[in-house]
Amino acid sequence: MPENPEVVLSIKKDGSMYIGQDQVTMENLQTLIEEAFMTATDKRLYLRADGELEYGNIVDIVEILKAAGVEIVGIITEVKTEKID
Repeated sequence: MPENPEVVLSIKKDGSMYIGQDQVTMENLQTLIEEAFMTATDKRLYLRADGELEYGNIVDIVEILKAAGVEIVGIITEVKTEKID
């Protein structure tokens, strides 16, 4: 993953979505992704989603991304750390 990816879609536990710092909805996601890719030099989208989201929600979003022309989706993961008591 590049140090500063151009297009990152973040999905929080409550289902709210953001491209960078801008909140998006399911209704305007495709349009905003298409607009973001018009100026992006790196044509990959990076997805950061809360681990507790239902798989079906992610599938719906990936379908919208495909319709917007996204061909490569990188998944941003975070290493879980164990709490030591």
